[in-house]
Amino acid sequence: MTIAALHQVLDEIDSQGGPAAARAGRLDIPTPKPVTPAAEVRAWAAASGIDCPPAGPVPHRVLKAWHAAHRPAPHTRRAR
Repeated sequence: MTIAALHQVLDEIDSQGGPAAARAGRLDIPTPKPVTPAAEVRAWAAASGIDCPPAGPVPHRVLKAWHAAHRPAPHTRRAR
């Protein structure tokens, strides 16, 4: 979950009565959208030759491979 999505959830909790309402189970909070867009992952998997079903949940192995391929390069120090 992104920071922006977390702020949206917290704002919604506040608008419905805050922490007391949350503890009492009186909240109606929508489920946040997934951070990783399934269509993008499926397209990447197809282009990468990775088997992925066209519908339903994206398999964990595919998500793991997508995240590994899209991880930012580690920061390296420049020599002086």
